Amino acid sequence: MVFLSALGTDPAPGTSTRPAGDVVLCTIEAGTSDCDAADDLDARFVEVTVAPVTMNYLLLPVLAAFGINTPSQGTSRAQAVAGFKQEVCNYPPLMICNPYEATAGAGAEYTPTMGQQILVKSSGNGSAWGPGDYGLLALSMLGNSPCMKGGGSGADSIRCALAIVNANTQCSEGTVDISPGESVSVHAGLNVRFDIWDPPLKKDKEDADFAPAANVTKGKVDTGDCTLNKLDDAPAGAGNTVALPRDTCFASDTCASGRFGNATFDLASYWSINHGGAALPAGVTTRYDAYRYEVDNNMIPDKSSLGGENGNGVCSSNEIKGSEYNDRRVLIVAIVNCLEENIHGATTDVPVKAFARMFMTEPVGLDGSSTEDIWFEMIGIAEPGDQSGVVHEYPVLYR
Repeated sequence: MVFLSALGTDPAPGTSTRPAGDVVLCTIEAGTSDCDAADDLDARFVEVTVAPVTMNYLLLPVLAAFGINTPSQGTSRAQAVAGFKQEVCNYPPLMICNPYEATAGAGAEYTPTMGQQILVKSSGNGSAWGPGDYGLLALSMLGNSPCMKGGGSGADSIRCALAIVNANTQCSEGTVDISPGESVSVHAGLNVRFDIWDPPLKKDKEDADFAPAANVTKGKVDTGDCTLNKLDDAPAGAGNTVALPRDTCFASDTCASGRFGNATFDLASYWSINHGGAALPAGVTTRYDAYRYEVDNNMIPDKSSLGGENGNGVCSSNEIKGSEYNDRRVLIVAIVNCLEENIHGATTDVPVKAFARMFMTEPVGLDGSSTEDIWFEMIGIAEPGDQSGVVHEYPVLYR
């Protein structure tokens, strides 16, 4: 068996030489092997060649009686190259660069840090992942999505794709198209997941296709307008609630690249304030753990009787309680090797290193600093066949 990381152009029939472009990693043959652990990560294809088989021809030698020279036997062998093909479907138009390229070099592997907070998108100087790229994917991925109904403008379609429950984006073979520009529409789309309804999506407040999450706790009180700029701070005292904390390095401006947190945060204070001085439950270690514990145990903070926040949401009559695989505050984000792929401006067919499952920790623009800052927490990788229904893998015979 021969393991390869890439295939070149298919060889012409009868060709015995290996095609240019094939990248052989290692070989297992006759009890010997030069494969190692690193090859496990890079192998994408396997080539199997069966032992030659000699067959005796029973009928062809009869032709010799008519003066026709024919062989009495022949030897043949079979060879096939197979691998797995991966497709990804129905994910929002968001991406980040692989942070490990900055330390391990272009093409580095990606290993998620659970509980790490990431500033996925921001605006202004130094906020781009690459020249002109601010973390958005191109609308080409939307395909037949309802967000493309009527052919909407770029801003309208991106806003819709970030807001809708089922964007129905087209499937792609592990590549994405990256969109240049900042787009000023992201906050209105993402914030409906927190029961915040800025125009033009305010008209969709009672549309189940745009239902918010069941738990929208954010340390703010809705004044009845259901928009971002009309949220008030929760009152002090017994009616107080607070938002989920950010990683500590963001406050001290010591986070890696200003975008990747240190996975250190004060979750105990969040729990104590929002739950009447109670201690953090056992096993709750990430912000997502705390959020799901509140949902699953009917403990979503509700201090509305004291003039405070109702974390169950008050604007839309719809909500989606969901599970970790269909939670409205969990989104799939493409991770790209931006150095290896030389990302700059509009770039098409960019290979995706991994699709991360990320938890939206707070509404966009909650602190008033920027309505473009998207704060997520890393909670895992979307794997083929898992219940997120995003990554699909199936075997393919290539040769």
